[in-house]
Amino acid sequence: MNIFSLRWPTVSKKLESDERSQRRLLKKIEVYLDYIESSDYYNEYGLPSVEATRILLRLTHVCDPEIHELVKRCEAWTKENRAQLVTTYGE
Repeated sequence: MNIFSLRWPTVSKKLESDERSQRRLLKKIEVYLDYIESSDYYNEYGLPSVEATRILLRLTHVCDPEIHELVKRCEAWTKENRAQLVTTYGE
């Protein structure tokens, strides 16, 4: 099975727990979810599914605990939208 991965640029600095940083993170995820539901995605990859569509979040710095909690909550959101949020830590 081929798994299509939507990669967003590495978050190159520590994500703080301030409202602005949280909104930016949520907006990035939302943009990918919108793309997954688009005709462009469908025409190239077919119907999205949790098994075949991943959004990769690569965090290179230790984040505030609130960010980890937010990312955890986003996992359910992405699954509802037929994608899997996968978070990696480190370089």
